[in-house]
Amino acid sequence: MYQYLIRPKRCLYTRFIVCVVSLSSVKLVLDAFTLHTSLQSLSQPVKHLIYSRSLPVLDVTDLIRSKVYLNVTYPAFVAYADEDGPGQMGKGHFLNSSLMTESEKEEVRRGYDRHQFDEFLSSKIALHRLLPDPRGNFCHVQVYPELPPVSIVITFYNEAWSTLLRSIHSILDRTPSKLLKEIILLDDCSTYDYLKEPLEAYLQSLDQVRLLRATQRLGLIQARNLAVEFVTSDIVVFLDSHIECHQGWLEPLITPVSRDHKVITYPLVDNISYFTFKLQWHKDTVIVGGFSLTSLLFQWMTERKLNMTLQTMEAESPTMPGGLFAVSRGWFEKLGRFDPGLVLWGGENLELSFKSWMCGGKVIQTTCSRVGHVFRPTNPNVQSFSQIGSNFLRVAEVWMDEYKHYYYEKISYNITPYGDVSDRLQLRKSLNCRSFDWYVNKVYPELKNTVPAWNELYSGLIKNVYMNLCIERFSKSILSACDERLKNQLWDITKEGLLFKESVGLMPVVTSQDPNVKPRVILRLIKSEKDIAPLLWIYNQTNRQLIHKVSGHCLEADPSTNFTYLSTCQAGSRLQSWQLTTRRERMDILRYKLQVPIGWN
Repeated sequence: MYQYLIRPKRCLYTRFIVCVVSLSSVKLVLDAFTLHTSLQSLSQPVKHLIYSRSLPVLDVTDLIRSKVYLNVTYPAFVAYADEDGPGQMGKGHFLNSSLMTESEKEEVRRGYDRHQFDEFLSSKIALHRLLPDPRGNFCHVQVYPELPPVSIVITFYNEAWSTLLRSIHSILDRTPSKLLKEIILLDDCSTYDYLKEPLEAYLQSLDQVRLLRATQRLGLIQARNLAVEFVTSDIVVFLDSHIECHQGWLEPLITPVSRDHKVITYPLVDNISYFTFKLQWHKDTVIVGGFSLTSLLFQWMTERKLNMTLQTMEAESPTMPGGLFAVSRGWFEKLGRFDPGLVLWGGENLELSFKSWMCGGKVIQTTCSRVGHVFRPTNPNVQSFSQIGSNFLRVAEVWMDEYKHYYYEKISYNITPYGDVSDRLQLRKSLNCRSFDWYVNKVYPELKNTVPAWNELYSGLIKNVYMNLCIERFSKSILSACDERLKNQLWDITKEGLLFKESVGLMPVVTSQDPNVKPRVILRLIKSEKDIAPLLWIYNQTNRQLIHKVSGHCLEADPSTNFTYLSTCQAGSRLQSWQLTTRRERMDILRYKLQVPIGWN
């Protein structure tokens, strides 16, 4: 064939035809070789080396859909069920233990140990569970603009089979296909066998689902940072691996983000019982997130009166829960993603909320977006608070300015190493972010009401000077050996006189009709405002007496029992002499003892 290319007497046209045919033949050979190579590698995972400013170099496996799986055994599950089936329409389901075998009872126990919810019961509930629509009428009449498709990111570690797949199917079943570009599942180095080949095989038919595997354990926060590397849409929706989306959940969630790329949104999160898997809908359809200044834990702000119109059903929120939210990929990147120094889980929701607000953006709760979430009593993947304690320290040190001392004081300035935060501080500076005081005044003014000014509040140990014993929350006798490291001995007294430790206060109780028997002072749970009056005290700094406001009598220690009683106030009584310090004094003492400067790093 090639001889025709070198004969000079052939016409130019003939030469051209021969050349085309020859090149086509070569291409066929190359295509065949490529196909052969591809067929050989269909079952081989694609390796990605990730070079990220927020993560070390990581090896990630992207599994190929064309692999053929033989003899794969799935864990037990129910795909579909009739309307009256277990858990249908969001109803709770109960298992009669008297009808269960010992093997089944052991499965229930194992499920709780592994996941902190009833995995055995969950496996009886359909993956395509039917749910009622909990949205108000105003949500059904909303008209949304043309919206871009999104990437949904779910990271998981040793998640239960049924809850993971129910999460995926609830997204696919209740999301318009034109708005869903991809679901990226990132396996954070799970160890359970059913999350290996069985999961890969199950996902083969779900074209919009992509499974990635990290080759080392990262924790939820850094796994999400890693997953963003693979996102191909401009809007990213992060979801947990044990959720159920309601009808119409996505449009209201991403509309504010498409309108303003500096907005982060989160849905109204309904509780799925970890015990019965009953969907418990929010009675308050409008509720936003805050946090405790002294624990840095998220909490719902039931007291805030919201300025929200039926046209948008959106409310500005000081913080977000963290598990479920939508964000512009560009804004997430500009904010430095999650702090790469945060480990496992915890505190990342505050970090992202603070920097979004302080650096020119917003956090918005979208009431018409409803997502159910299995709230577990504890996180099975976090063994102790000490594992994540450094997270809160990093957030406080980088973003909270002088307000960090409210938190530091509550942990007795027990500041454990939390790593280098210089790059985070530089990020804050480069973005020209506002102060935390601006955030408190403009975004979360209610926060100031939770902690009075330094010198208006006594805080710390309540020590009887004569007995050298302190009031302790969980002590049987109330008075115990003083130890400032014990949080149960750290009390607060507001300027109004409320003496409390979290939700517990000191209250006198009459235990006898005999007027000579002194009322005993006990610990009492504060359930509502009507419980507060008997819990009010006045501290007389001059003679160190704690005076009960209602009775006018003084708190007195009993050396024989280590109990406390109310007694007629007597000047100079050693048993009525109590030592308290102001919050400012206690903070200064702690910092002096531990030699902790204000800008401690």
